[in-house]
Amino acid sequence: MNKIFFCWIGWDCTLLTDENDPDDTNRENCLKAFDDLVKDAKRGDCFFFFYSGHGYQLKDKDGHESDGKDECMCCSSYSGKLQFLTDDDIHDRLICALPEGAKLTLVFDCCHSGTIADLSYQFNTETNEFQEVTNPTYVAADVSFLAFPQHFHVKIYQ
Repeated sequence: MNKIFFCWIGWDCTLLTDENDPDDTNRENCLKAFDDLVKDAKRGDCFFFFYSGHGYQLKDKDGHESDGKDECMCCSSYSGKLQFLTDDDIHDRLICALPEGAKLTLVFDCCHSGTIADLSYQFNTETNEFQEVTNPTYVAADVSFLAFPQHFHVKIYQ
């Protein structure tokens, strides 16, 4: 099940879910929700985005991914045809559309989400440090990003 939550902290919120209608979270509706979220953004505005669903990787078409793969969100549709929003879509339509001084918090609960925002820095859990990564695009907004790239399993012993 996909759940996508968009919010402008003022609190105009949009919830897209495929619980009742898979077409609610199709690619077209997700891109429209991205555009609607940021269309009137200005300095000082705060935004929140949450995605819980399936993640995937596709062959990188523009050659800027070091591993040769674009990370993506899987979108639902009644047609049964797989639809994706790539890290390029998320970066271009949501992150880069925000002006300087706007704040965006992104949370992704899906596989392959570790670099799904294509940001300039990534936290290395082995060294506990941020590392700069190759990113061809400057981001004017302040972006915070949390990713849960795998489902975490807890074993309870009695």
